[in-house]
Amino acid sequence: MASQGQRLFFALWPEAPVSEALVALQQRHAQSPARPSHPLDLHLTLAFLGAVAPQHLPCLLEMAAAIRTPPFVLELSRIGSWRKPNILWAGPAATPAPLLELVNALNHGLRGCGLTPEDRAYRPHVTLARKGAALERQTLEGFPRWPVTEFVLASSGGASSANRYRVLKKWSLDS
Repeated sequence: MASQGQRLFFALWPEAPVSEALVALQQRHAQSPARPSHPLDLHLTLAFLGAVAPQHLPCLLEMAAAIRTPPFVLELSRIGSWRKPNILWAGPAATPAPLLELVNALNHGLRGCGLTPEDRAYRPHVTLARKGAALERQTLEGFPRWPVTEFVLASSGGASSANRYRVLKKWSLDS
């Protein structure tokens, strides 16, 4: 699955109607010169691992399979932009406890696999576009609720001319 130095991350991957609503947000707000994320690449990162040597992969797969977090509903109720990094994003107004529990379990597991989690505050968001104009934070009205029932391990930096990310493995959340 992973080759030498492959860039990996754990994420939530939306399905319709959430993915369709995210694409509609892109079309509405990601004006030129913004670079919209490919519709198949829209995701919410849980933990970015960076370049991972192949010998770490078995531990990562075992660790992820052992995580016990209940399914939850994610409400993407805000849209805005950050200057650094220069991105247009959609995210929740507040981080649901099960989401934070999942992120913390992954970060703990990364340490157990000999990897170092990112050392910054977790800000759950879906990147809609890069290098766009500033957008004041706004409330999203009528955005579909996202029933989160699984998380994935994905790789970035693919050579495809379409999407950049590839889902390598999925795990269901415990109900």
